[in-house]
Amino acid sequence: MFGKVHFNSASRLAGAIVLGAIVFGSPARADSVPLTIANVDNRTVKVTAYDLNAGGGKIFDGVTLKHNEQETKSMVLDKDNNGHVKFEAVAVDAKGCEKRTYEGKQLSRGHTWSVSLKCS
Repeated sequence: MFGKVHFNSASRLAGAIVLGAIVFGSPARADSVPLTIANVDNRTVKVTAYDLNAGGGKIFDGVTLKHNEQETKSMVLDKDNNGHVKFEAVAVDAKGCEKRTYEGKQLSRGHTWSVSLKCS
C-alpha cells in the first residue's frame, strides 16, 4: 500500500543504533590543562586551589612554596574553554601577612597565578 515502508530486523537494529548515537551522543569530556602557581614573594607560602569547574575539588592542597618556586597541576575547562579556580595563599614563616585570595573565572590554558602577599 501507499505510504508504508517495510524494514527487516537488521535495518531496524541499525536505525536504532544510529538514532541512539544521535540522541545520546558520546559523554561530555572536559579538557584538562596545566595550571601553575608561582611564588614571587620573598616569603614561604602555603597555597590551596579549588577547581570550581570540577565541583570545587582541590587542585593544590596546602602546597608549600619557597621564594621563586612554582608547581604545576591540571585544571578543567568549561564548555567555553575557560578555567574557574579559587586560589588561597598564606605566609608560612612571616607574621603580619594577610591571607591572599583570588577567584579566576575565565582562566586561559596554561594560566599562571603569581603569589604575592600583603604584609605589614
